[in-house]
Amino acid sequence: MADIFVEKMVKKKRDGKDFARIALCVLLVVFSAVMSLQSPIFLALVLLFVLLGLLVMRICDVEYEYQYINGYFDVDKIFHKEHRKNIFEANMVNLVILAPESAEVLKRYSNVKVCDFTSGYSNEPVYGMIFSEEGIMKKVLFEPGEEMLAGIASQVPGEVVKQ
Repeated sequence: MADIFVEKMVKKKRDGKDFARIALCVLLVVFSAVMSLQSPIFLALVLLFVLLGLLVMRICDVEYEYQYINGYFDVDKIFHKEHRKNIFEANMVNLVILAPESAEVLKRYSNVKVCDFTSGYSNEPVYGMIFSEEGIMKKVLFEPGEEMLAGIASQVPGEVVKQ
C-alpha cells in the first residue's frame, strides 16, 4: 500500500465574537486616551490596552490545517501564521462515516459532540466525519477538498459518502 499524505489549509472567517473583542479593545484604548488628558497615569493604560488589542487581533487571525497521513487525521490551529497548536487527532479505524454535512446519513448523529473546523465561508463544501472511540461519538466538520477525499476513500472506502 502506498503512503498517502494530503494536507489542506483554510483561513477561518472572523465571526461576531472576534469583532466584539476587537471593538472592545479599541474602545478601551480610546477611553484610556481620553482619560490620560485628565491624569497622566492613564498613559500606561493606553499602552497596556494597545498591546492587548494587538494580542487579540493576532488570536483572532486563525487558520486550520487538515492533515491526512496513512490513516490518521489531524487538525492544527494556526494563530497569525506563527503559532501552531494540534487540536484534533483521530485514527481512521474509528471512522464511522464521512459524508457531506447535508447528507441524510449524518442527520441521525445530531446529538453528538461537534468539533467545527470550517472556515465559515459558504463557497467550500463542508463534510462531516463521525468517529467512535471508546463508545464516545464525535462529529468533525471540515472542508476537505477533492484530493483529501480521494486519499481517505482509498484507505477506508466503505465509510466515505461523496456528493
